[in-house]
Amino acid sequence: RRMATVGAGCTLKELTRALAAAGLQLYSIIEIGNLTAGAMACCHTKNRHVPGDFGILSSYVSGVTLVDSQGRVHRITEESHSVDGVRADPSVYGTPAAMLRHVRSSHGLLGVICEVVVRVKPMKGRAISHRRFANGAAFVRECASTFGRDADGESIFAYFNPYTDRFLVEQTR
Repeated sequence: RRMATVGAGCTLKELTRALAAAGLQLYSIIEIGNLTAGAMACCHTKNRHVPGDFGILSSYVSGVTLVDSQGRVHRITEESHSVDGVRADPSVYGTPAAMLRHVRSSHGLLGVICEVVVRVKPMKGRAISHRRFANGAAFVRECASTFGRDADGESIFAYFNPYTDRFLVEQTR
C-alpha cells in the first residue's frame, strides 16, 4: 500500500498538487480545496461513491499523531498506538484499529491532530459530464433507466435546488 505523510495544516489543494506531481492521488475525489489534512482525518467528508472505494475520505487515513488535552503525544496507526513513546494500554484505549476509528469520527474532540498518514493510489484519469433535469421525477426516471447499467468505476453526484425543483447531476467515469 502506498502512503503519504503530511502535516495537519496542509490543505487538500496543496496535497493533491503534491501527489499529482508524483503521479499519485487520493482515493476519494472531493471538492473542498481548503479542507486541511487534520480535518480530513477526523471528520466525515463524504463524496460520491466510486465502486471499490469508500467515499469517505477519513476512511483512508491510516495513521495520525495527535496531542491530547493533557499534552500527551499519541501516535496511532491501524496496527499500533503509543502515548509519549510508550505502547498504549489496550485496557484503557482499546485496540489501535478501534482507536483510529474513533479518531476518524471525533471531529477533533480527542486532541489536536499534528500529522496525518493517508493511503494514496496511482493517478487515474476520469471523464466528468454534467446533466440537468427539470424536476425530481425526471431525475428518478433517468437514474432508473440509465445510470449504473455499466457502472464499473462510475459514480454520480446530484445537486438538488429546492427552490426550482431542478437537479444537476455530475457523472464521473
